[in-house]
Amino acid sequence: MLIVEDNGTDVLLVREAVQTYSLDLEIHVVDDGQKALDFIDQGYKDPDVRVPDIMLLDLNLPLMSG
Repeated sequence: MLIVEDNGTDVLLVREAVQTYSLDLEIHVVDDGQKALDFIDQGYKDPDVRVPDIMLLDLNLPLMSG
């Protein structure tokens, strides 16, 4: 799961929900839209990096909005 969120409290809430429901997710967090695109692009270039199956995207982000 890729969380694209610039608010640390919101990230914490998502992490707690994942833990509460014992979801087997590898969580990555970036704090703006450009970093999200870079993360996904890295997954296509490097076979050792998995492209996330799920992305939770904040629509109001710095640099590049959702």
